[in-house]
Amino acid sequence: LLIIKDTVPTILGFGHGTNGGIERELIMVGTSLSIMVPLSMQRDMASLAITSLLSVTADIVLVGFVAGFSPINETVSDAGGFGEVLKNDSINPTLFIGLGILST
Repeated sequence: LLIIKDTVPTILGFGHGTNGGIERELIMVGTSLSIMVPLSMQRDMASLAITSLLSVTADIVLVGFVAGFSPINETVSDAGGFGEVLKNDSINPTLFIGLGILST
């Protein structure tokens, strides 16, 4: 819901400061009432298995995409190569600083 509250109003053209952010709250409430409540009221959750599989697959593809395309070749070569970057960042926790955001 937080991601929807932050992204959908921007896509729809609402600014960050207009009307005290009431549009963001209304979009979050509308989304939760139209999508989340009906999903949570289902008696048989087995019908969500395919949706869950697609969600996990999309997460794996997203992580692969970020891992593959986020390193800039010039920056990696300036740091001594990919192996040197992994060696230095495996001790320093900055390698996975965005993992919490992606997991959310």
